[in-house]
This record gives sequence, C-alpha cells and structure tokens, in this order.
Amino acid sequence: GGIGLLQDEDFGLVLIEQNRNSQRFEAVGLKAGFEMNWCLVSSLSLYGSGHFGLFYGQYDLKRYQNEISAIAGGLGGDALSPFTSATTATLHDRYQELKLTSDISIGLAWEGEMNCGRGDYSFYVAWEQRQYYRQNQFAPIGNLFDQSTVPSIIDGDLSITGITVGIRVGF
Repeated sequence: GGIGLLQDEDFGLVLIEQNRNSQRFEAVGLKAGFEMNWCLVSSLSLYGSGHFGLFYGQYDLKRYQNEISAIAGGLGGDALSPFTSATTATLHDRYQELKLTSDISIGLAWEGEMNCGRGDYSFYVAWEQRQYYRQNQFAPIGNLFDQSTVPSIIDGDLSITGITVGIRVGF
C-alpha cells in the first residue's frame, strides 16, 4: 500500500549562546507487511502485525546560532547589565533521501458486532514499535562562526515504542 509522512522537529539550547535546530521531512512511499489474528475464545483474539516501508522525501534542515556579547562595564557602568548585542549565523541544507521504516505490534483484542451485523467494534491493548532508520538529521552543537569547524550533519534513529490502548468502531 501507499503511505505519506510529514515530520517537523525543533530543538533549542540556551547556554552562553543560543542554538536552534529544526528539521522538516516530507515524504511518500510504499509499505508492505503482514497482519495475523488468532481467535482464542469467543470474541477474544491475539493479533500481530509487521510492516516495512520505503519513503522517498525531502529534508529541510536549519540551524541558527546567536552569539551574544556584553560591553565591558555594561550600560551606565553597571557590570551586571543586560546583553547589548547579538550576531546570528545560519546553516541551511535541503536534500532528498530514501528512508526505511518498520512497524511491529502484538496485542489482545475483544471484538463484537453491533446494529444487526452492519457494524463492528473492538477494544484492544497492544505493544507497538515504529522505527524510522537514520531519520533525525540535526547538525551537532558547534561554532557556526568559525568556518573551519562547521559541523557535518549527524543522523540517528527515531523510535516510537510503547503500550497502545484503543477502541475501534467500523460501519
């Protein structure tokens, strides 16, 4: 089947300088896998699924760094006065990549019919893991003002894992 993805992340850090990373990823792709359902007793069942997907999309990465300076003695001779000037450096990159993703789930469901068989419902609890491989594309914290040390983009996996509880109603 087909699938789409829109991901927007921001990361900020304030120390002596202010740093901000942002990442936007828009993609489309194909997803394939399996789903199984084992009836245990009456309306109770054990289900599982596994899917893999390939996304082709575009990254839009931005990194901002503000260098804040204070004048010696501050305003009016006060040594503890507020900062008086700021300089901004930016790093902007846009590129396309092919990404791999996987989804795995296993759980219990209680299913039934309603409205004389014209609809169904289910209550479920499951453990799910969604993994996006090499998805995070943030620039590491470094000095953007020194062109000899401009950092390269680092990547890392994005994983969403946990217990899911839900209700599904179909007509």
